[in-house]
Amino acid sequence: MQIALCDNDKKILSTLDTCIHAYFSATAFHLKTDCFLCAETFLSSALDYEIVFMGVHLNGMSGVEAARILKPAWTGHIVFIDSGRESAIDAFDLGAAHYLLKPLTAKDIFEALDRCLARPGKPSSEILKVKSGSIMIPVPIDDITYIEVFNKVCVIHTTSRSIQTYTSLDALSRQLSQRLFIRAQRSYLVHIEFIDAFLYDSVLLKNGLTIGLTRKKRAELKKQYQDYLQTSAMTSRSF
Repeated sequence: MQIALCDNDKKILSTLDTCIHAYFSATAFHLKTDCFLCAETFLSSALDYEIVFMGVHLNGMSGVEAARILKPAWTGHIVFIDSGRESAIDAFDLGAAHYLLKPLTAKDIFEALDRCLARPGKPSSEILKVKSGSIMIPVPIDDITYIEVFNKVCVIHTTSRSIQTYTSLDALSRQLSQRLFIRAQRSYLVHIEFIDAFLYDSVLLKNGLTIGLTRKKRAELKKQYQDYLQTSAMTSRSF
């Protein structure tokens, strides 16, 4: 995850950097933040940022002007920062994910990050919100491979990271589609789309992991898997 911070106030940049790193500290994201004091320097950067926190009033080119230059060839999310609401209409006309007012608080910045990660255009339009530590982390459901529980801690494994939460496996299961997720056993919830092979007493995931199946529900789980494959095949043939 690459995030750019652009503002002519170094204290604002420091606050943003500290809060953003705190937000992602409970995840396995590889986070990189870069700070810029003016829009011109930011625009000259060759890096492909996924999120940009942009001050509206900068020395030289304004943040709104920079966003107009950036947006046509950029698919990331932008969060504007201002001391008033005068530029809010222009900001949201440019598709801003959020508009923060100074002074910034950690709660405001966390909310902005929530909105960026949950906006359409990400790998999944459906989001599972998970409390990890003191923050809520949005997890694209399409990215979840499996969830396991150990010593009352659930670990949500995705294609890019692993997230720990004290939310129970039962509670997580209730938030997920029973058509897409199977309760392989008491401690595992598996995303059907990531199953590579359904064996007699286990499932083999596409990442090579084997997860055993609960004995009493093997037949039920196999039928759930076969129903999913049949439905998917019918859907694909209808196009």
